[in-house]
Amino acid sequence: MGADGSVTISWAQLSGGTNSTVAWGYSEDALTEVAMGSSAVSYTCQDSTCGGPNYWSGFLHTAVLGPRVLPSSRVFYRVGEDANWPTFNFTSLAGPELVEGYAFALVGDLGQTAHSAETAQRIMSGGAARMVVHAGDLSYADCDQPRWDSYGRLMEPLASRVAWMTVTGNHEMEDPLKCGLSLNQSFAAYDARYGSALPFEASGSKSPRYYSFEVGGAHWIMLGSYTDYTPGSPQLEWLALDLASVNRTQTPWLLAVLHSPWYNSNRAHFNETEERLFRLSAEAMLVEAKLDAMFAGHVHAYERSLPVVDNEVAEKSTSGCNKAPIYLNIGDGGNHEGPAPLWRQPQPAWSAFREASFGHGTLELINASVAEWRWHRNDDPPEVAADSVYQRAVRSGLAAGSRFSRVAAYSDIGSSVERASAAARGGFVDAGVSAPAQLPIRSSPVQDGKRNIRKRGVTLSQQNGEAGLPVKPPAPRPATAEAEFAYLTQTPGGSKNALLASWLFLIGGFGAPLTVPLFLPQNSPLPPLYAACFGKRGELNPNSY
Repeated sequence: MGADGSVTISWAQLSGGTNSTVAWGYSEDALTEVAMGSSAVSYTCQDSTCGGPNYWSGFLHTAVLGPRVLPSSRVFYRVGEDANWPTFNFTSLAGPELVEGYAFALVGDLGQTAHSAETAQRIMSGGAARMVVHAGDLSYADCDQPRWDSYGRLMEPLASRVAWMTVTGNHEMEDPLKCGLSLNQSFAAYDARYGSALPFEASGSKSPRYYSFEVGGAHWIMLGSYTDYTPGSPQLEWLALDLASVNRTQTPWLLAVLHSPWYNSNRAHFNETEERLFRLSAEAMLVEAKLDAMFAGHVHAYERSLPVVDNEVAEKSTSGCNKAPIYLNIGDGGNHEGPAPLWRQPQPAWSAFREASFGHGTLELINASVAEWRWHRNDDPPEVAADSVYQRAVRSGLAAGSRFSRVAAYSDIGSSVERASAAARGGFVDAGVSAPAQLPIRSSPVQDGKRNIRKRGVTLSQQNGEAGLPVKPPAPRPATAEAEFAYLTQTPGGSKNALLASWLFLIGGFGAPLTVPLFLPQNSPLPPLYAACFGKRGELNPNSY
């Protein structure tokens, strides 16, 4: 919900003109409220490299419901002016204050394969998650603009019902020099379909690449791995102001999302510029603000860290709290490039669990001090968590003069020495301008992902090491968008009514929109320190952390 209780809805259609109208209410039979939005926009592509000639996105509409949409309520809505179009529904989000037991689903590098559809189906069937947080690399359209439409169709059964928030990945960049100059700018498709309605202005940002929102007791920071992240950049200046505004009494959990992981022991994307320099520039700031966890994609595997600072495991405080965030890499959503099974050896001390299998994660905020993280493989029964951990909130912080203080000192060196090289290799792209070319308590111990996999009568022995094998071969792309959509909906031939992907945005705390794609038929001071971090869920043993 927004500061005024409003909800923003965005959608697309091929016909009907530029009027943006949404009928809505709290009963499917009584859509008595009408929201009128701004005129629709659209974009085109004429080059064969981006799906042309004559590709057109359709009309992209936006309308605002409210003010004062009731939080945590079932809302029914119908977009467009045709009363025969279907009615959708969603549960509006909680406000920024803590709601014990509030749950989020987290995924990255989803794509549009049979594996992607399975991941989405599992999130939907789980039912607990009130929002999906996506760590970048959505459609894998890779310039082919119709793939953005087919991705939306594939995700519709889930995304029309659950709030959805995103950051940009490298596959969203779509450089016009590669895709075709008719796209005019990098991130053109992403901005038109998602970025333009994200809450960047509401959170004080001047770019849709980075923003924040609050819901259910969590302050989420969404960062841009491919937007200038060096000290003194607009992104880092915004980050400092955003962190200073966080009220940890109202939102006790501080969480961050980006695409390129800061801690990664996989051989894929290891120590890339976007990972190394961004960490050097911003890790100190986030640790000092007592970040609890950071989620990333990019690497097509799952990895969870222990609390870590500057590549070393952080000790606990005297009250048992973590002194540093944990890092969770969740780029295992199901994209067509397949899992990344090769890991660097030996496994770093900070790496608690790593495995190359498709799946997704869930985060439940049990209370202001304890959260439960669970990672679910697509190969396992839905109720099984392959990795889980009770995570204590970061409250006590690092002592003055700790080892981490030197990170702030050499981060400035990184900005002066390496900033030029990052720009030269296209390390970041700003606002549409192309740059020149905590231990598991009840599941797995610290491990390296060795297991036997039984799938469809075939048993594979997997060791995620130098000679590792993927859980299953990369999924081929279905031949048509209809085939992809049919897989998820189990409707032979796919949906004949589904036309274009569109987006519903739920305005989160302090005016922050939360996205839910859907389809149309055809025609202040830094956070205060906390004295202790203790919470209950069954029998939690403080010595287990």
